[in-house]
Amino acid sequence: MTYQQLIHQYQNAIEHRVNLYWDAEKDRVIADQETCIGALVLDRKRMKQPDTNDVAKVLLDVIRSKEMRPLPWTPEAQAVIDRAAFVVRHCFGSEENVTSQKGEVLSVQRFRNLSRDWLMERMEEWLLPHLLGLISLAQLEKLNLEQIFENLLDWPEQQYLNEIAPARLKMPTGSQIRLDYSDVDNPVLAVRLQELFGQADIPKLVDGKVRISIHLLSPAYRPAQITTDLAGFWANSYDAVKKDLKGQYPKHYWPDDPMQAEPTTRAKPRKK
Repeated sequence: MTYQQLIHQYQNAIEHRVNLYWDAEKDRVIADQETCIGALVLDRKRMKQPDTNDVAKVLLDVIRSKEMRPLPWTPEAQAVIDRAAFVVRHCFGSEENVTSQKGEVLSVQRFRNLSRDWLMERMEEWLLPHLLGLISLAQLEKLNLEQIFENLLDWPEQQYLNEIAPARLKMPTGSQIRLDYSDVDNPVLAVRLQELFGQADIPKLVDGKVRISIHLLSPAYRPAQITTDLAGFWANSYDAVKKDLKGQYPKHYWPDDPMQAEPTTRAKPRKK
C-alpha cells in the first residue's frame, strides 16, 4: 500500500504531531512535524518556526539537567549572588526585615532568593522568559545574567545591595576595582600596591563593621602581601615588600615614603 493509499484509507485516524527534542550533536532544539497513525510515523518534516514557548521549555530542561552550567556565568553574574549572601549574613541576622537609610522595609527572603539552590528550583520563573526565541546553548551567551539577577530585586533592594555590598571600589587613581564576596566573612579587594600610595586605609563595609582583606599585587598582578590594616602595612611591612618588588620591577616607582607618594597605574607617576 502506497503512502497516498494509507492517507486515503485511514484519513480519520491520521494525526499531525509536533515532536520537539534536544539534538546533542547539533547542540540545539529540533522540531519535527510528524504525520502519524497511532505509533506509526508516516511522514516527518522539519519545522522552520516551532512555537517559541515549547522550544524554550525544552532548552530549559537541558539547562536544568546540566545544573545551570551552560549559562554565561561571568564574574559579575556570580558576584550578584555572592553580594546578596553577604547582605543576608551581615545585615539581617535573625530578622526577616530591615529598614534602609531611606526608610524602606526590605525582606530578607528577596536576598535569599539570589542563591544557586533557589535559582535552580525556580528556573521557570526567572529564566524561562529569557529563553524565548533561543534554540541552542550557544545562544545563551546573549543573556546578561548579571542584569537578570539584579532584576530579581526591586529598585530599593538594588540600592540597598549597592550600598551595603558595592560591586566595586574607586581607587585614588580613579580605577574601579571589583570586590570579591565569595567568602561572605572576608570580602577581598585585589589591587596593585602602587594604586594605594598615599591611602591611609580602605573603608570598612556595613557601617564600619566588616573589614576588607586587601590583596596587594605587584605590577604584574601577582600577590605581594595581604592585609586588613593598610596603615600598618605602610608602617611595618612596606620596606621589606618594596625591596623584593624593586628587585623584580626596577623600572617601577618605589618611593621611600609611600604615604607621601602619588598613586599611579603607570610604571612612574606623571611628571607635574
